Amino acid sequence: MKKVIIIITIILIFLIFISCQKNIQGLSNSTEETQNISNASNLHDNSTTERSEVSFNVINNYGDENVYAIPVSIINLIATPEKYDGKEIRVVGIGCIEFEGNAIYLSTEDWKIGNYKNAIWLAWDYEQFEKIEVELIKLNGKPVVIEGIFVKNNNGHFNMFSGSIKEINRYGEW
Repeated sequence: MKKVIIIITIILIFLIFISCQKNIQGLSNSTEETQNISNASNLHDNSTTERSEVSFNVINNYGDENVYAIPVSIINLIATPEKYDGKEIRVVGIGCIEFEGNAIYLSTEDWKIGNYKNAIWLAWDYEQFEKIEVELIKLNGKPVVIEGIFVKNNNGHFNMFSGSIKEINRYGEW
């Protein structure tokens, strides 16, 4: 009996190791396949609030990570919006691109039932948005990472949402 347990343990460890290797390999492949947005190093300048124009390349990730963006949860944005108002943030949630409902939701359940108060409105630059909308829709209902400027007093369509993100420079699969 002890031999069987030892063999099963070894097999499990081996499978976990292989799984980790595949994940690492997948990360490096996706990095190679993803095209970077132009002028990524110029996205944020500490001395000014102006930002350079951003153009997205549409593959699996729409923009590069901005090292200046503050990582924050949707829960924190909803609970303490004043803390993040006007700041460049990075948030992870469930993406939704649809007519009058572009948002990032706290959970899949919130997205499915349209619980707008557990979501942040995405205030896209529509010239930019029109070029990539079809590709963004493919990520609906999936975990996404978004970076942009949080605005506590813009609550989107009919003021249904709990704030908004403008000047979006990253929208990608998480």
